[in-house]
Amino acid sequence: MKTIIPLLLILFCISGFGQTSKRTVEALQNQAKTFKKSDKYQITYDKFKDITIVQTEKYLIPYFGVNVAFSFPGKEMSERPEAVALVYTAYGQRDWRYLKDSNLILLIDNERADLGQGVRDSGFASGMFGETMTKEKLVYKLSLDTLEKMSKAKSIEFQIAKDEGKFNSAMLEMCKNFYQLTLL
Repeated sequence: MKTIIPLLLILFCISGFGQTSKRTVEALQNQAKTFKKSDKYQITYDKFKDITIVQTEKYLIPYFGVNVAFSFPGKEMSERPEAVALVYTAYGQRDWRYLKDSNLILLIDNERADLGQGVRDSGFASGMFGETMTKEKLVYKLSLDTLEKMSKAKSIEFQIAKDEGKFNSAMLEMCKNFYQLTLL
């Protein structure tokens, strides 16, 4: 009896904990369909690059579009991403607002999270009336711990350089849902 119990524990550990969960593209897509505003979530597999991209469409707030994204190789997510990309897209009339400073600070239920300087991609875009506008995309690395806090938050405020804003209820819901997509 003394040798059977350790053997059973070893078998239990090998059979239960040794296996890793995997999530297929289809499983992620089906989960996204259960979300409110499910059309805002895009899970696509690129067969040429053999990569799956999980992302939201841009949620619009004054002066910004905000979305989140992550990717994994192949059609099955076998481990959680280490981080996700938090992307702010800003349009302007003439000036490059974030050329010198793109530091992002979040206040998640009044708890400060400094994400640092964003990776900046900029160019020009056409406005609604044909005018030329500046377009600045700022990409920040967002840890899963911070995303989890955001998924449970009642309030998220942000400051990029000198510009401030607040996530609306749809964006708070997006954080909650997107966090669920990172789980195995």
